[in-house]
Amino acid sequence: MPILVVCPTCKAEFKVSEKFAGKSGPCPKCKAPIKIPTLEAEVKIHAPDTSDIPAAKGGAKAAPKPGSLKPLVRQETKVRPLAAAGIVVAIVAVVAGAWLGGPLLLENGWLRGIALLVISIPIAAACYSFLRNDELEPYRGLPLLVRSTICALIYAGMWVAFSFLPPDLTRSTVNWFFLAPPFAIVGAITALATLDLDFGSGFSHYAFYIVLTLALGYLAGLPMPWSATTL
Repeated sequence: MPILVVCPTCKAEFKVSEKFAGKSGPCPKCKAPIKIPTLEAEVKIHAPDTSDIPAAKGGAKAAPKPGSLKPLVRQETKVRPLAAAGIVVAIVAVVAGAWLGGPLLLENGWLRGIALLVISIPIAAACYSFLRNDELEPYRGLPLLVRSTICALIYAGMWVAFSFLPPDLTRSTVNWFFLAPPFAIVGAITALATLDLDFGSGFSHYAFYIVLTLALGYLAGLPMPWSATTL
């Protein structure tokens, strides 16, 4: 029984006698070395499934090209009006809370910490929604809440760690070139580990989080990290 052989270099197909099974020789077309598979290791090529191919004119099904595969159909994520409205309401509520609750946040450090954690969770989830890999099944519901909460806890903890840095260390602009990279790396790794983002998307996720929390802090009248920075 002849053995079907495919050259790995030029992809030429040809048949050889079974007496050459397991032996090596040059490809008759490109002369690249080929190892002839044994009868047990020979790959059987089956005809593609034509049941889902639209019929051509005349009622006959269109013949597929040799080696063609059935395409995968991607399921698009549908936009839910109720969910979108909830996001808008939440954004308005957070902005209003930061604007009106500024005096209370300035006076109470514990309240600032709780408020930071409360806003960090939806920010982490919202940023994930447009930075996630579209080729992967997205996290939804409880899995998304748990992963966003873990990510938010670490992000908020990094803000707390930053607040304990000596003021003399953060006043100089030059020092920020050494302070910022460790925070950015830890933030990117956090998003990678909790939300399955790649490193670049994880960095963007943390950057969006920093920008949004700074913007809300600015609305609340909180002192900004750069307020006392000098060259």
